[in-house]
Amino acid sequence: APLVVLQIGVGFLLGPSLFGRADPNRFASLFPSDGTLPLEGLAFYGVLLFVCLTGTHLDASQLVRQREPRTDDGAARPLLHEFWATAILSLLVPMVLGIVAAALLWSQLPSLHGPSATRLPFLFALGIATGVTALPVLSAILIESNHIDTPVGQLVIANATFHDGILWILLAILLTYADAGSGQIQQPLVVLLQLALYLSFMLFVMQPVLVRLVRTVWWATVPEVARLALVMVGLLLSAWVTESIGVHYLIGAVLYGAILPGSIKKVLISQVEPVVVALLLPFFFVSAGLHTRFDLAEPAVWIVFVTMTVMKLGGQFVGTTLPLRLLFGRPWPFALQSGAYMACSGIVEIVVLGLAYEQGILSGTAYAGMILSALAATAATKPLVAAFGRLSAVRIHNPTIRP
Repeated sequence: APLVVLQIGVGFLLGPSLFGRADPNRFASLFPSDGTLPLEGLAFYGVLLFVCLTGTHLDASQLVRQREPRTDDGAARPLLHEFWATAILSLLVPMVLGIVAAALLWSQLPSLHGPSATRLPFLFALGIATGVTALPVLSAILIESNHIDTPVGQLVIANATFHDGILWILLAILLTYADAGSGQIQQPLVVLLQLALYLSFMLFVMQPVLVRLVRTVWWATVPEVARLALVMVGLLLSAWVTESIGVHYLIGAVLYGAILPGSIKKVLISQVEPVVVALLLPFFFVSAGLHTRFDLAEPAVWIVFVTMTVMKLGGQFVGTTLPLRLLFGRPWPFALQSGAYMACSGIVEIVVLGLAYEQGILSGTAYAGMILSALAATAATKPLVAAFGRLSAVRIHNPTIRP
């Protein structure tokens, strides 16, 4: 299983719903109500750095780069029109299915409504969570499976890049709308206009400045620790700006990571990401578990889990597998493996669900069911890919890809 699945599972095992219920006295001594502030601080920096690192994986050039039809060994590479078709359908189909399922759950199970929930934010929160593909976790699984440089890996990485870019835009709109209330439209429009201006500033002003900065002699003479500290200051400033605008600070973090020059991205991915994932991010999961109370014996939790997991896996089968097979003539193992990879939601969905829960859009019951769904889809990715690979006697090679 991917490491993230184990980390999330341990985080919720330590929460009040499981460990706290089994041994209340030890739980209270280990996690006193007034002693969680240091833990929350570590969780804050863990998720902030992780979301920034998610942004560093975004590569806009993958969305427009025309690909050669063949690799050196003759395996077909993804073409541009194939990418755009699968990228849009693999996001749209599961998201629409998630929204439809959420509409049924909204009317049938009032216990899923958060304290500040209205119909539209609830539907789109579950829809976004159902459609998302986690780029960082997907990259790690592709590397573990030796598929990162295969045609399958190229296609799903490009699709996940597209997904993550659209995800944060939709999430910004959702959080802005939820904060303003369903009856007020002027405030969200103002906030989104400010966000668009900040986005333009980061893309057209800040990114060129950073690219030129890293090419200067001064930057080369600055010690690496000092360079890393300057990058972290920039991250905190970007998060502060979006929080001040009225959009969540994580939006500023992912945007900052996306506009960093390639040389800085490589340093963060190679040196910072392992520390964040192995050391800091587990505090986020523990903190989330400590703030979440749910009853696994409650039928509504399992209704949400089963319904949304079916929507996620079924949506990727319809949105990814069938187009690759029927429209582009890909072999069934290729198409099925691509669909299984695209269903990997991982940490990104946990972050999205955490924001929706924090905003009062989801209740603890809905949050628990969706967390279990994210865990199941992520844990099932590698076994499904291996099973689909055995459907064909033709082995998927790992060719050396020319830059």
